[in-house]
Amino acid sequence: KSSAASDVYKRQPYTVQRNDTLWDIAKKFAPEEMDLREYIQILQEENKDSGISKGMPVASGEHLMLPMIEYRQRGQVLWQKND
Repeated sequence: KSSAASDVYKRQPYTVQRNDTLWDIAKKFAPEEMDLREYIQILQEENKDSGISKGMPVASGEHLMLPMIEYRQRGQVLWQKND
């Protein structure tokens, strides 16, 4: 199995709710030990077609793919891969 960055990782579809912000979404879905800014950065990278990748706010009803991240000891991020 390759660990190249181009591997497909597990993602969860999410529809942005009214009044959601990237911070709200990160608080709901980022692992507890993870810095929310780090999660938001990954979220922006995973949603290149969205305005959030250009620093724009999320829009109500917008569809995002949320990276499902597992956190391990010492702050090392481990991605869950789809097989």
